[in-house]
Amino acid sequence: MIKLSPDQVQQIAFRHASAFIKAQNGQFKEHVSDTFVMVFLSQAVKMQYMSNTNPHPVNMANRAALQLFGNLLELGCNMSIQSKLVAEQFAILFEKETFKTNPNG
Repeated sequence: MIKLSPDQVQQIAFRHASAFIKAQNGQFKEHVSDTFVMVFLSQAVKMQYMSNTNPHPVNMANRAALQLFGNLLELGCNMSIQSKLVAEQFAILFEKETFKTNPNG
């Protein structure tokens, strides 16, 4: 396992978020910009990384994505999406990540 800084994890998350949002083909643009989605997801993954002791990268990304797609878009904006499925689609991009998920350990 590779130990990364929170900023390195954020860079990885931003790369995955960019690929994810490109694949969504503008699905969220009615409510938020693509840039907002990419920045929010990368920052939320970084925060998950900093606050958890040893989660799997996929689970960490899934929780971060649920904050955006479940709490903000589905509940807050009444956007009709299947937030759990969308979060899983984002999280699956982290399957091959092997970084150590406790930056303090």
